[in-house]
Amino acid sequence: MATVSDQLSKLLTHRGIEAEVSQRLKRMPTIVEKIALRESRLDLSRMQDIGGCRVVLPTEGADPVYRVDSIVNDHWGEAVKKRSDYVTNPRRSGYRAIRRRAGRTTHRDPVAEPLDAPVGRSGRGAQ
Repeated sequence: MATVSDQLSKLLTHRGIEAEVSQRLKRMPTIVEKIALRESRLDLSRMQDIGGCRVVLPTEGADPVYRVDSIVNDHWGEAVKKRSDYVTNPRRSGYRAIRRRAGRTTHRDPVAEPLDAPVGRSGRGAQ
């Protein structure tokens, strides 16, 4: 995750985008709740979003989120296994982000499997 986080931060800086890029691990209570209540047939080895990178943008509106999403797609598009757009279709909780789940494509590819990368605004964005 550190390699991807560092690469993403440099890539966004190079493109002139102000953003907070961080790594995150899913908290144990959330893991337990997901397995016990939401997806009872899921075991820990198949959980796809235990760790990942997070991009938080300081600006309002969807345009910056989609710009970062486009940059991520240009750089890691081949590795993306799933993309969810919660900017256009927010969750009831207020969660608004674009999430990409990626997996390793080659041995030299720094994207560890799996990578969950929410991109959203500050506030109720990528939480």
